[in-house]
Amino acid sequence: MLNIHISRYVALHRSLGLKFSEQERMLRLYAAYAGGFGDRHTQVQRIYDWCHTSSSQYVARRRFDTARNFSLFAHAEDSGHEVPPAGVFGRGKRPRPTPTIIEPDQVRAIMTAALDVPPQGTI
Repeated sequence: MLNIHISRYVALHRSLGLKFSEQERMLRLYAAYAGGFGDRHTQVQRIYDWCHTSSSQYVARRRFDTARNFSLFAHAEDSGHEVPPAGVFGRGKRPRPTPTIIEPDQVRAIMTAALDVPPQGTI
């Protein structure tokens, strides 16, 4: 039953131009995990348990976000699907960019180039 909903969910996202291959893979893994317990609907506790089997907190958060978004989709059609609350595994953080060290001669070149940007004479 979950695989039918997943197929429609993936088809919807692909019709919008998304690849959605990683999300599909994760959702199929969730369906196999939940199917092992005989689940026909998403269950909050089962999603938590599945996420806790991941190798890291980052993977757990990605799994949770993917399963939660799918749960929202499935719940819209069938209220038997449970939807977990948002942010249980934390919010995603963008990795800090690697700092760029600018040499003094590069700073001088930038400042010289800035003097040539119109309107001239305003710096």
